[in-house]
Amino acid sequence: MHNISVIEIADIRVALEINDPAFAALVRERYAEFIIAHERPHTLVRVTVNAGSRLKVWTSETYLDGNHLIYRADYDSAWVNLDRGYGLLELTPKSNVENFLRALYAYLGARSGALLLHAAGIVKDRAGYVFFGASARDKLTMAQWSREQGCTVLSDDLVMLKKTDAAVRVFGAPFREGAQTNAPHLNHSARVAGEYALAPSARHRLAALAPADAIARLATAAPFTQNDPTHARCVTELCADLVARIPVRELHLRDAGVWKVMNEVV
Repeated sequence: MHNISVIEIADIRVALEINDPAFAALVRERYAEFIIAHERPHTLVRVTVNAGSRLKVWTSETYLDGNHLIYRADYDSAWVNLDRGYGLLELTPKSNVENFLRALYAYLGARSGALLLHAAGIVKDRAGYVFFGASARDKLTMAQWSREQGCTVLSDDLVMLKKTDAAVRVFGAPFREGAQTNAPHLNHSARVAGEYALAPSARHRLAALAPADAIARLATAAPFTQNDPTHARCVTELCADLVARIPVRELHLRDAGVWKVMNEVV
């Protein structure tokens, strides 16, 4: 018997049809906040769990082959026909689907006007704020300070930014970085009011960024952008559109008082 779980992130639905009941139960537990029922998926991936050992791929790779997304990492391999919404993932019982799902959502998102971004997503007074930067510590710190100010943290590691006709929305995502198993990952969204590139500093201040610089920084924070030229171009164009809609500012932060600076412009 195959077990099907439908995961929804930023209105993008991926169904995992898993041939191993125990593995399927782990997936349902891990992504419970984002699993939905009675909705037709955009993409169906058949997941085959094989106990036998195979040749290990020491360096992961993700790329496009025509309309197919190709994924290989560790003992796992997958292909997904992005146009037809169908694919196959093969892995071992000790593997997990996390890295594959990140790659799949990065590519599916870019095709539908959504950007998977290494960023903290914060909701304050029903408005969404996105904080990204070169340092993972800066995102974690900003999320912690925001939580202390009574804000809602959608995620402190990965979020989805999605264009709509009237706005840009930030969506929580269930993906976790390393051992951050207790980090918040909420299946909620908010209209984006600000995008900020983080930088540590001796004092708090906001600085304007030229559009080209903002686009480059945003694209750098998007995973998998360097793996495939076609996807990289798509992501860069998406970043340019996002920056045109909501300008990115550089936020220099020193301590938990950073929201005082934010409140002056929010």
